[in-house]
Amino acid sequence: MMYSDANNQHLYNLSYEPTPKALQFYASGLTARQRMLLGAVRSRKTSLALKEVSCHVHGIYPKWWNGYRYDRPTRWLVGTVKAVKTRDVLQKYLLEGDPQFGLKPFIHSNLIEKTYMGGGLRNAVDRLFIKHASGGTSKIKFASFSEGA
Repeated sequence: MMYSDANNQHLYNLSYEPTPKALQFYASGLTARQRMLLGAVRSRKTSLALKEVSCHVHGIYPKWWNGYRYDRPTRWLVGTVKAVKTRDVLQKYLLEGDPQFGLKPFIHSNLIEKTYMGGGLRNAVDRLFIKHASGGTSKIKFASFSEGA
């Protein structure tokens, strides 16, 4: 069961507009095995990276997408140095959006199959299971590296 652009525009985060540099970064995924985002504080590196993760986990790509496309479910480890930052930034962008930048959630709630909450930190998600356009299930594991990688 593949999702088509016409039938699933409501599942896209249409509030996200990639910059030319962002489009260049996404396109580099077609040929590069590893990539790095380097930029100033508050230059939207996090939203750029999480937009890519969200597209790959649900398999629904916006019309402007020029990067690699997965036709099967994927698995991701998403994290920061501190658990609080992982919850308050990464989890928030993916599941709630960011009103400061006018961003809606990157993963539409209709696509979330299961959510497992993390232990030890209030309202922290440990794992997400997301419906992929292929009919399978993608997974995101949230992590922090406060005790080392």
